[in-house]
Amino acid sequence: MRHARPACASLAMAFALSATPSQAQDYDGEGWVDRLNQITVTATRTPILIQDAPITVSVKTDEQIADELITDIRDLVRFEPGVSVQKQPARFGAALGSTGRAGNDGFTVRGIGGNRVLIQVDGVRVPDGFSFGAQSAGRGDYVDLGLVKSVEILRGPASALYGSDGLSGAVSFITSDPADFLVGEKSIGGLVRAAYSSADNEFSETAILAGKADDWSALLAYTRRDYQEQDNKGVLGTAGGIGSTRTAPNPQDGRSNAVLARVVYDPASGHKLRLTGEYLDTFLYTDVLSGRSATVENLTGRDTGKRKRVSLDWSWEGDGVIDFARAAAYWQDGNDVQFTDEDRTPAADRERLNTFENRVFGASADARSDFATGSIAHRLVFGGDVSATVSSRPLEKCSQPALSPKPISRVLGCLSRMKLPSLMARSLSIPHCGSIISSSTRKATRCCLALPPQNRADRAFPPNSVSSGKWQATSACSEIMPRVSRHQSRAK
Repeated sequence: MRHARPACASLAMAFALSATPSQAQDYDGEGWVDRLNQITVTATRTPILIQDAPITVSVKTDEQIADELITDIRDLVRFEPGVSVQKQPARFGAALGSTGRAGNDGFTVRGIGGNRVLIQVDGVRVPDGFSFGAQSAGRGDYVDLGLVKSVEILRGPASALYGSDGLSGAVSFITSDPADFLVGEKSIGGLVRAAYSSADNEFSETAILAGKADDWSALLAYTRRDYQEQDNKGVLGTAGGIGSTRTAPNPQDGRSNAVLARVVYDPASGHKLRLTGEYLDTFLYTDVLSGRSATVENLTGRDTGKRKRVSLDWSWEGDGVIDFARAAAYWQDGNDVQFTDEDRTPAADRERLNTFENRVFGASADARSDFATGSIAHRLVFGGDVSATVSSRPLEKCSQPALSPKPISRVLGCLSRMKLPSLMARSLSIPHCGSIISSSTRKATRCCLALPPQNRADRAFPPNSVSSGKWQATSACSEIMPRVSRHQSRAK
């Protein structure tokens, strides 16, 4: 039996290669003055003091994130009124139910959440969330706080500034620059930090290195996290920890890697050019013990997520009719894959591979002009942004027929892909799998055949090429994969 862990206990250790002054405590007068003097950009798309912002906004700095032992976005908003992050225990199924599959689902601001809250990293929107059937892709795990310099949380409508996805608010993550670690005239600096959270046995390590030569500077940062299921006060239930009476968390084992690389060219003329590359991947294995029953022998899930971003931005600040100008172009690719394996007796075994892909190309530009008419000062801000988003949801299904005696224990699943000529319609028939029909599509998938232990091998399984008498073929699937989500293949 697992012993309960205190969910609030945490330990963090940090070592900085370049010293920075510690922040004043939040509860003394100096701390509140520092809070009011913080700068926000999200509220008006121009740098202003928080106390001058026309809307409610909070700023979390990297020092506050470290002091409060924050490990994810749920911890980030635990002291923020009107803002919450939903995270459910993992109790999902193979074909029905997606409870807990989304992880940190995303922000809810004043009762409105989902894709109606803008989440951006350095001005680039994170991939959308998606939920249908047994698949649920959240948005909150696309950002690693170990690489973040500050977070700005805006409460209230922001559609006039950012578009319709800022209906209830906006959350902006701002990553670090090399100058943040180069104090004074130092040409090299960095940070090494390690933390532990007992709520989910998470170990995290962060290393950041920055350097400067003449007008050029660069930064490389990496964060690694290893964690398990989040503990609760649940019990194992009446069936030895298996079945729907189990309220203890299902066992999980997860990890994530996040990398940020940035090169900055900053001459003395007021121009600044930045090239940024960012990569994040996550993996989570779940043994859904609560989903086992008299007919379900085993139920597991393997979820992976990736986000890749490349951006180039230019800014200038000086005197004249235009005081400030900025332009940026970016590319981002997000991928969420959820695989579920369910072994059933006497019913057919099932496998589901759900994928949600989200790719964004975009550019933005804005400028600021300050001027006065008599004794009245004016500020004019103008600009725009344009982006194109391509989303797709390929779906693969495999089902194993109930045979006696029962053949090999599981199917390796749909692994390899092959391209078909465009606009081709086919009906693929495979023994013990059925017929899958799709039209007007470019992609197809073929399965690997799992052979008995004495003939262990992985072989491509073309249609109608294996006789059911000689080979113990447990299952196979061959589905045509659509490029866009509105066309879905169906397995009979």
